[in-house]
Amino acid sequence: MQETEVLARWRHRVRDTLSRLPAPPAGDDYPVEAVTRLLALGIQRIPFAAALGGEGLGLRGFTAVLEDVAAVDASLAAVFMASYSAAALLAAAGTPEQQAAWLTPLLAGQGLAAMAVSEAGAGSDVAAIRTTCRRLNDGRWRLDGSKAFITNTGHPLWRWSVVLARGPQPDRHTVFVVPADAAGLTVDRRRATLGWNRAGIHDLRLDGVVVPDANRLGPAGEGLRQVLAAFDRGRIAVAALGAGLCRGAWEQATAHARSRHTFGRPLIAHQAVADHLVQLWRLYTRARLLTGQAAAVADRGETPGAWAALAKWEAAEAAVEAARLAIQVRGGAGLLRGDPVAALWGDAKTLEIVEGTNEVQAWVLRRYVQGDGLPAAPGEGGARHADA
Repeated sequence: MQETEVLARWRHRVRDTLSRLPAPPAGDDYPVEAVTRLLALGIQRIPFAAALGGEGLGLRGFTAVLEDVAAVDASLAAVFMASYSAAALLAAAGTPEQQAAWLTPLLAGQGLAAMAVSEAGAGSDVAAIRTTCRRLNDGRWRLDGSKAFITNTGHPLWRWSVVLARGPQPDRHTVFVVPADAAGLTVDRRRATLGWNRAGIHDLRLDGVVVPDANRLGPAGEGLRQVLAAFDRGRIAVAALGAGLCRGAWEQATAHARSRHTFGRPLIAHQAVADHLVQLWRLYTRARLLTGQAAAVADRGETPGAWAALAKWEAAEAAVEAARLAIQVRGGAGLLRGDPVAALWGDAKTLEIVEGTNEVQAWVLRRYVQGDGLPAAPGEGGARHADA
């Protein structure tokens, strides 16, 4: 069976599951039922190699499915995006024993993971985190500090987090796996965010959390490099959410324009509205194609940094504009709290902040320009454009 056929079957199963779920609620409750059903389906297996217990469909396969989820429910898609980011770091840096202990249960649908990196004073500037790690005399590690805006926490399905901490030397960071029930780890408060409001976004406190050395991912002092590499894949996943939001905006606006009548004819018959729908399709197509290109680069084993930054930046901007246009087509109803089109705005704006703001993506690309050059466009071979 061709990989594309396997992916098509997965997408059909996911879409069928989504179609059987009740409409996303207007409140802020974590979508336990929806998450549980997708976990049982095995959605977290999709991107990972068969040797790890996955489906082997890579990031291209996973982003296609994430798009399907985000087109229906952005908070639900954010849940699996966050868990994937943590799981991908474990797959890249973990030992076989660590993968068996923490990754295998996730791929079997037994819970979710979180990336606990951001802090109140260290969002885009990851190196400025203040959470500390200290090696104890018995070889274990003590973690102290706090984390802010951590998606996918504070709910019964949360199993563990990837935690970035700094050692005695400020430039030496280390990554640890911290179980959700670790002594000294507490959920500090829930963040009432404009978007992703049902994705379980909380602040965390680590007060004397002690973990064995077996919970350390990779060499001590290499954590910042590991996290930044993981951000590349996380940004591609965020881009997939952007593509999904664009698609959802396009589909909802089109359905409304076909059913609503003004001045004696369907709304879609008015040129201005039809132009909005064309623009929505254009935004969706751009986001989808760039996401697919970035994911393909990652799946080839190449460093996707520039493509990941470009896809995330473009897809996030496209989603914000798509939300604006969908609300414009919807009219006054698109301004009502609880309306699915109104919810697009906060969800889309969130994409311009998470996994590095748009300005951070510009900084990433500027470093490529100032260094080895930007990557070649698809079909141009291995050429790089240092003068781009």
